[in-house]
Amino acid sequence: MTRALTLTLLAAVLATAVLPEPLSSQTPQRGRTRRIPVMLVITETLPPGGGAFVVERRPGVEPYDVIRLLPDATVEDLADAIRTIMFARRAAGDWPVERQTLRVQPWQPSHGARQPYPWVPRVLDDLKRAPEQDVAGIGRVKAVRIYLPPQWAGRRGARADPS
Repeated sequence: MTRALTLTLLAAVLATAVLPEPLSSQTPQRGRTRRIPVMLVITETLPPGGGAFVVERRPGVEPYDVIRLLPDATVEDLADAIRTIMFARRAAGDWPVERQTLRVQPWQPSHGARQPYPWVPRVLDDLKRAPEQDVAGIGRVKAVRIYLPPQWAGRRGARADPS
C-alpha cells in the first residue's frame, strides 16, 4: 500500500513539474515562485563551441534563461539541455546574477543510464511546430516557454525573483 501511494505521488509530481503554457499567459510571479520559466528556441546556428544545444543565462534580459537548440534537435538533446539548466540553477540560483553560456559535451554511455523525462517528446514537438516570434537578444525564432521547479530553495538562502 505504501509503495503504491509513493508511486502515485511521484507520478503526480513528475506530471506537474513542467507544463508548457501559452505565451500570452507569461507574467512573472512575485514573491515565492513555484515554477521558474525557461525559453526554448530553435536557431539555425549556435555560438562557437556549442554541441547540440547551448544554455544562456541572461540577467536583466527577459527571458532570463534560454535553451538554444538546432532544428534537428532530438529528444535526448532537449532532455540534456533541461538537465543542464536545472544543474546550473541548483549551483548558482534559479535567477541568473551573471551572464553565462553553458555548453555540455554529449552524454557518454559510461556515465550511466539517463532517466528520460516523459514530457520531453511533446515539448520538442510543440517547439518545432511553434510560430516564430521575436526573442530579445536572439531574433525571430520558433520559441516555447516552459516552467521548471525551483532548484535553489533551501541552499544558502533563496535568490530573489528579479521581477
